[in-house]
Amino acid sequence: MLPTLFMTNARSLVNKLDEASVIFELNNVDIAVVSESWFKSTIPDHQVDLGGYTLFSKSREHKRGGGVAIYVRQDIPTSYIADIVVPVQLECTWVLMRPKRLPRGISAIAVCAVYITTDSPHQELLSDHLLQSVDFLRSKYPEIGSSDHKGVLWNPKVISNRNNSVKIHVGRPITEDGINRFGTWIQKQDWHEILECEGSQSKVDQFYAMLDSASEECFPIKKKKIHNNDKPWITPYVKKLIKKRQMAFEVNPVEWRKLRNKVQREITKAKLTYHAQRIRSLQKTEPRKWHQQIKIVTNNNKSELRVSVPGVADDDSTGKANTINNMFASVSAHIEPLVLAKLPAYLPAKNPVPHLYPWDVYSELKKVNPSKAGGPDGFKPQLVREFAYELSIPLTDILNSSYKEGIVPTQWKKAIIVPVPKTSPPNVEKLRPVSLTSIFSKIAEGFIYAKSQYWKYVDDMTFGENRHRNVKGCLQDDLNDFTEWAKNNCLKLNPSKCQALLVNFGRSEPLHTDLRIGI
Repeated sequence: MLPTLFMTNARSLVNKLDEASVIFELNNVDIAVVSESWFKSTIPDHQVDLGGYTLFSKSREHKRGGGVAIYVRQDIPTSYIADIVVPVQLECTWVLMRPKRLPRGISAIAVCAVYITTDSPHQELLSDHLLQSVDFLRSKYPEIGSSDHKGVLWNPKVISNRNNSVKIHVGRPITEDGINRFGTWIQKQDWHEILECEGSQSKVDQFYAMLDSASEECFPIKKKKIHNNDKPWITPYVKKLIKKRQMAFEVNPVEWRKLRNKVQREITKAKLTYHAQRIRSLQKTEPRKWHQQIKIVTNNNKSELRVSVPGVADDDSTGKANTINNMFASVSAHIEPLVLAKLPAYLPAKNPVPHLYPWDVYSELKKVNPSKAGGPDGFKPQLVREFAYELSIPLTDILNSSYKEGIVPTQWKKAIIVPVPKTSPPNVEKLRPVSLTSIFSKIAEGFIYAKSQYWKYVDDMTFGENRHRNVKGCLQDDLNDFTEWAKNNCLKLNPSKCQALLVNFGRSEPLHTDLRIGI
């Protein structure tokens, strides 16, 4: 199948890379030939690369303007034609490509990008060079394909079914109008449906049923297509404007000029907004994040990591996910399920079950970071923090019921697992599972942790003192108190794992006595 060819005179592609990326995507371009690229030899290739394409270019030396460039899809084997020597006076470059499944009779495709001005003194030199090069190619590749160069966009009659790597993001955008409508709804609730339910699981089921119904009405689900090679600041609105501008090119020149200017303004505005947000977020982060964002801004990102699973096709995402999931589950497969009926009962419990009040839950809900990801329940952290007061009443009842029954609701046991590679290239045997749980599940766990601090064993503890020379210290008294506390709480200390460190900044030996545990 013949590839799709796109030819254009850019008059400086350096400031139009974002538009070019979108145009190539909308038209499924395989090969793009650009004249007047205005590239310079001082500009590194990764600054003018387009994601998913390989760049072949020749820039004009010692003078502004001119230059040619050829962008070829990375899945098409392409290389410079080393046998063709281009005179230094010409702005010209030759590449040879061998796309898969070419029509019978065509073994390869040669593409030449040329730019020359009308008043150039090298026109005859260019004509001779082109004639000689074409003769050479026809003699070396007698079955090579050619183009008549009559159109700007050359589409083959049969379009190959290639993978454009388009991701569809499904989500609920949080809008100002939606927040107002959701706030009106939640302020009218008295939550009697939840408070009258018996059992924590029934309460949670009713709680999520009410939230999901309100979310569906106030924040409807929307789908958004995102290309893997899109710049992070290219929004669906900018793509829509570019498509309108392309459609108005031949129909309405006046409208086309308006849309052209609007596209440039919107791209500039999107870049400034994106960069401002990124820089603001980097003010309180580590150097590693700085380095990552610099690579994104300079278009120097690495290709996406892909995990290869033996016995599973690369395009079978479901098969890969099931294999990785089974591998993670096998770690604890030898552990028998916990049966509550078989557990010995020691009642009444020494310490009472934690009992929460609405102001306790409200305080934790207000601490939720709105910029974090939600979880498998789909409820946004922004809404949790915004309506912390209203949500604190039903959540208090649910948490107290869960603690009293000793049961974790099913919704809070679910998690989104992201496999993070430990090695490069990724290996299915070397993956680290990172879990994303529900916000309410984290809050429930946090209360248990806070209330049970005195149940937790202390794995590491340090005692120290700073005293003058020849003065008896009180460190032994502290150790005695700690030993007594451990004994009263049924803790057994291991003296063999304890060590003492003495640091002396004086000239003479200080008064020192051995420290003892358990005396």
